[in-house]
Amino acid sequence: MSPSFSALVEKISGWTGDTASLVALLRSSLPLLQENAETLPNILEAFSMESSPVVFMFLLEAFVTVYPEADHRKVCEFLKSCSQATAASAPSAFTDLGRRLKDWAVKTSQPKLAILPLRSAILKLQPTPEHLTPLHADFFQVCLLAKCYHAAVPILEQPIYNVAADVLSTTPRDFMLYAYYGGLLQIGRKEYGAAMEMLLHAVTTPATTVSAIAVAAYQKYALVHLVDRGTAPVLPKRTPSIVGRYIKTELKAYQELINAFTSGNVQSLERAASAFKQAFDADGNWGLIRLCLETLRRRKINRLTHTHLTLSLQGIAEACDLDSPEVAEDYILQMVGKGEIFASIDERGGMVSFEEDPEQYRSAKVAALIDARIKSSIVIDQKLAEANNAIRCDPAYLSRLAPQRSLGMAIGMDEDVGPSFGA
Repeated sequence: MSPSFSALVEKISGWTGDTASLVALLRSSLPLLQENAETLPNILEAFSMESSPVVFMFLLEAFVTVYPEADHRKVCEFLKSCSQATAASAPSAFTDLGRRLKDWAVKTSQPKLAILPLRSAILKLQPTPEHLTPLHADFFQVCLLAKCYHAAVPILEQPIYNVAADVLSTTPRDFMLYAYYGGLLQIGRKEYGAAMEMLLHAVTTPATTVSAIAVAAYQKYALVHLVDRGTAPVLPKRTPSIVGRYIKTELKAYQELINAFTSGNVQSLERAASAFKQAFDADGNWGLIRLCLETLRRRKINRLTHTHLTLSLQGIAEACDLDSPEVAEDYILQMVGKGEIFASIDERGGMVSFEEDPEQYRSAKVAALIDARIKSSIVIDQKLAEANNAIRCDPAYLSRLAPQRSLGMAIGMDEDVGPSFGA
């Protein structure tokens, strides 16, 4: 143990100053702590997680930075037990601990161990539940790897309206990964509408270069759009132009697949899927491709319910490019079980009778759903109004707007309603 390190330990052991000064001292001393990392386990024993949480956090961070393969159970315990005030005192160190835990859990194939600590860490880092933290994406990643989609639901379904980069040092990459992994979780939960919304956030994040995250998000967004909507995806105008150009010119396999799907021809879709199977496999999207094939067949069966009252299983198999009447029967039974169509099968004659939807949309469940949608719309309207007011009062915005207003007044333009044309 070096003399300077001994002096530091002695100083923080008898610390009587304020927390901000202690954080500044420990942050500036991180290189010294890391140089003496082999002694930190013994020193950690002298500091209580309860009585000296800030010191404990920095010592722990220094140790796991130098020894990333070491057991991180102390990190798990700390993230779950420390206070929100401790996390707020040094959010960068707290975030780094969470990320070290995630890296260790992934590397040792123990993602489940990181789920509860990271969820707890997010709640402690957030100034409000509507704030995004740098740990959201890490939490979603371990939930995905552990296939514990349900564990992510409380965080996943909480709307995010504030990034607060100045408070939590959240980066555009953090936001894109949050949206991408969140979309994957929603796919795993079969919540395809929510998945598309999340993935689209990753695709449309403002950018001057094309990122691998945006490309991967678009690939999955396009496939989920086919599954959920049955139509070709159209990107909104807010999509960065450089991302839009890349998608049009470089993702030929996906464009071919989209064209084949929208043609409504199952055989064309199968040919497109087979032709680019290697690319789809490499992207990890073959499961979604198979789902697209199944979806097209289901949609073709669904269309038959609008044009036929009865139809034989053989006729359904031929119309929908299915291998046999038995396969057609399996599809019909699955779709009836999921409420996608309403039909009955006469097994003797091999005939299917299509029926009307019995739902009259008068139930308490439907009323509750409509009420929830209305409340959600009201909240979004309030958030938009708040954002609009914040922009109107922003000095940077006003300074850029001033020259335009001066020019408008000089040429006889009303600043609120636009050009004024006299009679």
